[in-house]
Amino acid sequence: RRKEEACQSLAMTRSTLSWVLLPLVVAFHPTFSLSRRGSLSGGALSLEAQRLPSMDGGDPLKEEEDLPIVNFDDADDDDWTPQGDEGDEGASLSSMDDMDLDALMAKLQRQGVGDYSPAKKIDEGKGNGYEWVQKGLAMTVTIAGVTVPSNQIDVAYPTAHSIVVKAGEKILVRGDLAGGVVRDECFWSLEDETIVIELTKDLSKPWKGLLDNEGDASKAKVTQRCFLDVELMTTSPKEEGENVTSTTPLGRVEVGLFGDDVPLTVDNFKALCDASDTRVPYTYAKTPFHRVIPGFMCQAGDVVNQDGSGGVSIYGDTFPDERFAFKFDHKGLLAMANAGVDTNKSQFFITTGTCPWLDERHVIFGRVLSGYEEVVEQIEAKTGSTSGKVEGNQIAYIKNCGLL
Repeated sequence: RRKEEACQSLAMTRSTLSWVLLPLVVAFHPTFSLSRRGSLSGGALSLEAQRLPSMDGGDPLKEEEDLPIVNFDDADDDDWTPQGDEGDEGASLSSMDDMDLDALMAKLQRQGVGDYSPAKKIDEGKGNGYEWVQKGLAMTVTIAGVTVPSNQIDVAYPTAHSIVVKAGEKILVRGDLAGGVVRDECFWSLEDETIVIELTKDLSKPWKGLLDNEGDASKAKVTQRCFLDVELMTTSPKEEGENVTSTTPLGRVEVGLFGDDVPLTVDNFKALCDASDTRVPYTYAKTPFHRVIPGFMCQAGDVVNQDGSGGVSIYGDTFPDERFAFKFDHKGLLAMANAGVDTNKSQFFITTGTCPWLDERHVIFGRVLSGYEEVVEQIEAKTGSTSGKVEGNQIAYIKNCGLL
């Protein structure tokens, strides 16, 4: 009898806790709502694997592992239905007395309620010459290598959404902030040749970076322009069995280079575009676009073997990844191809779609300024394949190149 009474007491306790906890979860957690049918509704996540197109061994762009892409289903509130594990219809509010509390909490844990799921890591990053860390309303920015005294440093906020940092006559940081700040609650100090700036944001929502254009290659400063004149070579067989080769000009691709952000990488590309540069005995002229994958990229720059297996740089055989300053979120970006970490040579590629799986793996150092639709899209359409191998009787190559 005592055992029966204990079981009844435990059941009543669980039922009471269920009624107390559930409204709190529904009311305060942003991913849950009460639908008009009176059921517990939570947004479910669906995962899709995305794989890089297959690459042949030895090519600068290697095959990557499956990377999950999280898709959020956008549904109208009136038509929205809960999603979850197969066969899970959600918890009916009219039958909460019958729900096991442990099962409820396990379900909420699976769906990412409260402190069960780890926080998304967007709390630190780097910009051009500075680093930042943020937590809540606070963001700390550090600028190292400052050799002037503190009385020659000026940190100003022209508006609540902009910042200018100067050391002597040199501007270290200038631009629009990624959000607003409370200017009266922002301070700075000089510590061991490092400027430390303490910002107080007006909202606790995480910023994507210190500056609004941080990581956006479409807004990066262009310090040097180069050109690539591209032709299409077509090989046709003759009746006697010999092949006839003809060429058709596709046009000029003009690229802008980000010398302030990645000067070493830019200098390497400039030298290979300029035949008069004696630091390297090669040039991009007469080299083909040896790998073209529609919707992904057009790759060229093997100045040694012309097939993707070679390359060289002004710094020797290879040089390190200088800095991952930008994201692969635009087409028409100019980036270094590599065979792994710190293996940059002369090969490069132009993106023809967004490629977020390449972030932090390949150095972006420029963007196409003109000739994308007229030339790059023609290279993609006429010579591309899903494998990347240039097949058929046509191949695009760089006839001439140089600095502007």
